[in-house]
Amino acid sequence: MPSRWCQITLVAAFAAIGAWSQTQVRATGGDGKMSGSGRDTTVPRTSARGAKPAIPRPEGGPGPSVTLLGSVATASPAESVALNGNVAYVCDDNEISVVNVANPSALQVTGTVTNPLIQTSGISLCAVQRSTLSVFADQVSTKIPGPGPVFLAFSLTVPTSPQVIAGTSLTKRFFQQPLYMGNYAFVPTSSLEFFLQFQWDNQYGDLVSMDLTNFGSPKVASTLEQPVPGLSYSQTYGGPTQVFGVTQVSSSLLYIGGSTSTNAANNGAGRLQTVDVSNPQAIKLVGQMLIPGTLQFAAPLIQGTTAVGIGNNGGVGNNGSPPAVGNIVVTTFDVSDPRQPTILSINTTSYKVGTGGGATPIGNNLFAFAGVVDSNNNNVLLIVDATNPSAPVIESVSIPTPFTNMQAVGTTLYATLGPSGFAAYSIPGISSTPPSFCPASVDAMLVIDRGANIPSQAFFNAETALEAFISTLHLPSDQVGVVSFTTAATVNQTLTNNAAQADSAISSIVPGGTSYIGSGIAAAQAELASPRHNPAATPMIVVLSDGVDVGAPNPTATLAAANTAKTAGIQIISLQYGTGSTSRMQSIASSASNFYQVPQ
Repeated sequence: MPSRWCQITLVAAFAAIGAWSQTQVRATGGDGKMSGSGRDTTVPRTSARGAKPAIPRPEGGPGPSVTLLGSVATASPAESVALNGNVAYVCDDNEISVVNVANPSALQVTGTVTNPLIQTSGISLCAVQRSTLSVFADQVSTKIPGPGPVFLAFSLTVPTSPQVIAGTSLTKRFFQQPLYMGNYAFVPTSSLEFFLQFQWDNQYGDLVSMDLTNFGSPKVASTLEQPVPGLSYSQTYGGPTQVFGVTQVSSSLLYIGGSTSTNAANNGAGRLQTVDVSNPQAIKLVGQMLIPGTLQFAAPLIQGTTAVGIGNNGGVGNNGSPPAVGNIVVTTFDVSDPRQPTILSINTTSYKVGTGGGATPIGNNLFAFAGVVDSNNNNVLLIVDATNPSAPVIESVSIPTPFTNMQAVGTTLYATLGPSGFAAYSIPGISSTPPSFCPASVDAMLVIDRGANIPSQAFFNAETALEAFISTLHLPSDQVGVVSFTTAATVNQTLTNNAAQADSAISSIVPGGTSYIGSGIAAAQAELASPRHNPAATPMIVVLSDGVDVGAPNPTATLAAANTAKTAGIQIISLQYGTGSTSRMQSIASSASNFYQVPQ
């Protein structure tokens, strides 16, 4: 198989030269939950919240160190979190809390964003995409008054003060954590229907492709579920089976969890489905695997070629209350061939479905799942060590209150705690996690700070690592270009599939001068807009700098240049030399997981 460009390739190249500290790690899975937090959903009879998968397992010893660093109250129950450098956006039931997380031991709410469309939103799902805070929100039941399902977009030009761009009512309901790819969001939905508020009589689920090319005018591009004769179907709620979460496994394939149970019965099995999203306007199911010993299964987390997911063996509770019950079942997979995943182990535990939810990797081969209780009904964070995926080690860490969502960044785990607010925990951290997917082809512009204040050895190390990175590209399907900058930028090499030319361009760069990072970004964007750019390739900019930007014409010029590039659909990877302030380099990265720090 031809080699393909991945973020981790560049990180690994630097790791071979010196110690790297990955400051941000992206969580790779959706927040599909099977826990007891679900409530009424669907049609005007009575409805319940999207049921969420939880995570069962046999009781083990204490898991890896997960230590509370700090917490802060939010004005209403906290449902999800999105990170943007040292700022966290905590989506609550009635507002968005802006939290300073520069010191996780001293979290501080610095502002609150309110909007009528997010009132009573027990489903409130935040993400930072293309310098925009995007929010899918809804009530948890058709019986709860409120604006109903909406999508809101907020500009992050000033990260500490999000400004609303638009709010749009949606026709789909009961969202789970979306997965973003380019200009699209893939949003799972799940719900239970009740008659006269107590009699469970149907279950629904779907995967919705949302076109967010224009954040102010989101559109439903495609849905996975289509009407089937003899089975329930709703334009609003989806097909006759529940869906629990979504995970990206390649540049064109997603996994979704779910169940084959239909109507008002636990008459099926947990399942893993493979969805082809190469055409977001027409997503399609291309594979399905049943998970033995389960009635419901959540989309797995993935590191490298190993996937770990949880399900339960109880399905929906007595007459739909609670929406999920039973013992947690942990399943591991080999996903070397994404279209044909192979089960490596199935472990039925003594842990049971609890309330809340959330899942994320917290270290190399370490996966954490919330929405779980032990045999004494105490809330725990379930930890799965999949170093040997055929025989995973399953342990737990006690937590005082259920999580509703969580995200790991380096050695810090951020969690929303419902009525208990927002908290940060210390975790082992991920040092060099392989990505779950790589683009089929890329056009990568390498943007190098040649400011005079960068140590000569650091500059030499960067050149060496970049040349090593170029050697991993699959030329000619990939292309690479080189830009260097002080207060002005120079295109040292236009996009090319000639590795020798790119190497020579890097070797010819001589340090000296005052730096303006935005000039390098703008020059790289211009080259990616030139006729040399392959329209089928993913455009990327890799920026290497110490973050010192004293040559910029004004304090916001570099961020404005980065936002312009990101709005054009370019992914920015930000790599910082040294241990200085990281705020600028974090702010220009496309996401939290696209920022890395190189200690010297």
